[in-house]
Amino acid sequence: VIGTTTWDELYNFTPTDTDTITISGTDSDNNPISETYNLYSGAAYKAIDSLLSDIDTHFEAYGCSVDVRIEQGKIVVEDKDGGDGSLAVNLKYNDSGGLTLGDASDDLEVAKTRDNDLGLVNGAHSGLDVQGTINSESATGAGQTLTGDAPGTGETTSVQGLVIKYTGTGTGDQGDVKITMGVGELFDRVLYDITNAADGYLDYRLESMANRIDDFEDRIEEMDARLNRKLETMINRFVAMELSLSRIQQQSNWLTSQINSSWSAWAW
Repeated sequence: VIGTTTWDELYNFTPTDTDTITISGTDSDNNPISETYNLYSGAAYKAIDSLLSDIDTHFEAYGCSVDVRIEQGKIVVEDKDGGDGSLAVNLKYNDSGGLTLGDASDDLEVAKTRDNDLGLVNGAHSGLDVQGTINSESATGAGQTLTGDAPGTGETTSVQGLVIKYTGTGTGDQGDVKITMGVGELFDRVLYDITNAADGYLDYRLESMANRIDDFEDRIEEMDARLNRKLETMINRFVAMELSLSRIQQQSNWLTSQINSSWSAWAW
């Protein structure tokens, strides 16, 4: 809702050309204010700005300086004098159960609160979410905020998580957005490249070191196998040598006994 919105454009509100709104309340000096406002003029519905002008006119008639405006879809009446009294404005659509723009029973302390937000209180209604793309990449709208979507399976994107607030009313190409990376973001990206569990530098180095350790373990196993074969060969040779020495010793003992026998056979 903005100032140029006409009454028949309000969501879920279809007044007739005979409907009126009653303006009533008091200013900061407790002067009563009462006026009947017609939503229809000539052959068309009035804009909300005309109601704001009426409210401003009737407050100023009692010397009370106010600022009446539309903020974020709501009618805001601000007492710029900041008096000690209360400011209450009751705007009711005449038909029973119709539009209520405020409540006269709620006294707003203007000395403490400058923006007295009277609001459109006849239920809560949401507008449309912004729709669009960022750099031709898909994005999701929520109110005026457009957020870049995550990439699909097997795809990449440069806009994931990028948030843009659009406050305009036009459609189509709305210009360029320049992104400047801060120190924190740049450091985060460098750190991500290092620690990324899928293909980061640290993961690559760990995998490379693990492969080298596996190679060393394979070489150690091969060396152990060769040493075991060498040890077995040396043990077999040692056993063969012992057997040979045993046979030589036996032959030596036999020859010694033969020599001794031959010596005893000699007559002296």
